Amino acid sequence: MTEQERPYEVSGAGEERPPLGPLSRIFGIIVSPTETFADIARHPSWAFILIVTIALSSASIFLLQFRVPNFEARYKEFIRQQIEETLEKQGAAKPPQEALDRQVEMQARFFRFFVLLPVAVIPIVALFLAGVFFLGLLLLQAETTFKKTFSVVSWSYGVTSSVGALLGILVLSLRDPELLDPTNPESWVVTNLGAMLGLSPERTHPALFA
Repeated sequence: MTEQERPYEVSGAGEERPPLGPLSRIFGIIVSPTETFADIARHPSWAFILIVTIALSSASIFLLQFRVPNFEARYKEFIRQQIEETLEKQGAAKPPQEALDRQVEMQARFFRFFVLLPVAVIPIVALFLAGVFFLGLLLLQAETTFKKTFSVVSWSYGVTSSVGALLGILVLSLRDPELLDPTNPESWVVTNLGAMLGLSPERTHPALFA
């Protein structure tokens, strides 16, 4: 009887699956999320995906600054419009031109540090989301740890953000920079035929942009 039980003990010990590799997790979240997130919960990790997300996001910002013509000037104009719209909504008087210029220049100083924003923003967002989910799970009396929750959030948030950054890099590399609005990144990735062909809305039939 003892000899018959030994094979079952060996097979039972071998049921523990080794953790998926980083690339397998990335593709798994897209094609088989249930199994992949179960693996992440069994073997929590977060450093790799956050580093990849930060690198891709910084690369997309750098390419944006490099490819879009007069990006800094357009960014300053965007800041100016935002200030004027805010003052108008508040019913405040428009400041003198010199004061407005100083305020625009002060905010535009952060322009040179844009490429470093993901280094701080991405981990903070992941920590915040993980904290919210973890508190919710505690209220539901779920048996989990913050490390597991943070790992799951990091991979889900990291993969979706990385895919968005890759699409942004692809669009910035292929599309006409003159057609890109740096203040509206959501408009970069579109599915209409005119935009995919890089055509100008002003010079092309509207049906191609429907």
